[in-house]
Amino acid sequence: MRFSCYILCFILIFSLTCCAPEQSTQPVNPLAAKPVTFIAECTIVCDTLLATAVIKRETPQACTVEFKTPTSLEGLTFTLQQDHIDLSYNSIMFSIKANSVPSGMIVTAIMESLNAAMLDKDIIVVKSGDTVTLNGVIRGADFVLTIKETSGEILQLEIPERNITVDFISFTFKEHVESNEIY
Repeated sequence: MRFSCYILCFILIFSLTCCAPEQSTQPVNPLAAKPVTFIAECTIVCDTLLATAVIKRETPQACTVEFKTPTSLEGLTFTLQQDHIDLSYNSIMFSIKANSVPSGMIVTAIMESLNAAMLDKDIIVVKSGDTVTLNGVIRGADFVLTIKETSGEILQLEIPERNITVDFISFTFKEHVESNEIY
């Protein structure tokens, strides 16, 4: 009798664990979990251009790219804010509508790719080893954003149709990035 009870308990426990819902193994976009603000130093390569810049995402609605090199671009700053882009260079400042900027412009392609990935707009997530790639499309151009799975740190952004590669040298998540803070 006791043996029969053990067998019955074993069968019940085994059958209950087999009926448990299947755990999702689909990788998730770690950047889409919450509003992501960050500051990062990066190198930008596009055709013959090799530049270094600081990229700041200060709010979910604002992303800034400030060039550090080459000397001819040093201090040139682009800030994408939902429907317009603010540009400043030395003492010259102006604003234009975001949709009036050519789709091939390096800075807008970078900023739109980062925003699309963080807003999780039609993003395909692929896990490979300890990294996750976020694949998406902006203005008809595919992009691939490679991040560390565990930390969410951005490693590289590629936009092959525009021949753009951005390698992130340093990357820091921020709770709030002051607008006058320079990396």
